[in-house]
Amino acid sequence: MLQSLGIKVKTRLGPETGDVIGYSLAAPGDTNAVGEPVWYGGSKLAPDLSINRLRERLPNQEVADRPQYVADPAEPWRHTTTAIHTARTVLDSGDDAAAQGYLAAFGDALYNIASATTGPHWAELRAAAAAFNRARRSAIRADHQGAIALRKAAKELAYASSEPGGLAIALLFATVHLARAAAKWHEQRGHEQQAAAAEEAFRHLQVGYQQAVAPVLADLADRAPRAATARRFEQDVRVALPDHAHRILADPAWTALTTTLARAETAGHTPRRLLAEVGSERELDSVEHPAEVLNWRITAQPNKRAQAARGRRTTSGASSAAATLHPPATSPMAMRPEERGRHR
Repeated sequence: MLQSLGIKVKTRLGPETGDVIGYSLAAPGDTNAVGEPVWYGGSKLAPDLSINRLRERLPNQEVADRPQYVADPAEPWRHTTTAIHTARTVLDSGDDAAAQGYLAAFGDALYNIASATTGPHWAELRAAAAAFNRARRSAIRADHQGAIALRKAAKELAYASSEPGGLAIALLFATVHLARAAAKWHEQRGHEQQAAAAEEAFRHLQVGYQQAVAPVLADLADRAPRAATARRFEQDVRVALPDHAHRILADPAWTALTTTLARAETAGHTPRRLLAEVGSERELDSVEHPAEVLNWRITAQPNKRAQAARGRRTTSGASSAAATLHPPATSPMAMRPEERGRHR
């Protein structure tokens, strides 16, 4: 990819093993007085671009170059959303090394999210990815191993076959909040430039979200279930989230949430239990639109019925294969020659 941009790459090999132990880059047109390229080692460009730091960020496990999700094309979007929710939790954990690793991974993921996105908000996502570059790095040494799940999910997303409507908005919603949390995290540690970069990325993501969310919420509202079902969901909210019920039911996104609850119920979830689970993921007191927040949290939940069906197909396939390899004792193929004669 670097070479396609005109950037020259030179590697340094170990004298005994022949392994790559370093590298240098030269920008197109950047030459010295005699016309030779001016080379810069990775560590000179940025501390986390040294060969050792790059290796820390690469998982040891093998990942397919082009992952395929034939059974459920929405899985890459769901995996990335889940990983971003995890990243936000890590930022609150007090483990600065792990948090820095997630921020670095999030910076990479933003480019893949933008690449997988269509629509007018694409430009804002691309601008957010560019702005977040500075927020990815700080003097804190990153623990990159913990963020492997986010890196793997973002790689899956780069080859996603389609953008699955509401789930894509749920992912975008998660990025908005992680960027805001990143800005606060850097600010608390006195990283002024990184905090400003994360805040700029947050603003781009917020604009992109606002551009994308309105038509999706309107479509959900148009597909609202019948009144009796909506009243049942209202009672579920009052029981599962009594402290927030009034604000949830008064939120303009409540009608859209009833559609999402109906879909979740069809997918095998119990609405009351699901509301209690997603409501406890993170506090709702400071949320301006709690129904909207719950809508995207529920949208990101897996389809239980589809998972169970895939599990049954896998089990059935394994059983069929076993039966073929090991026929029952009553099968003539499994009998000794003298026994076959008695069964003819």
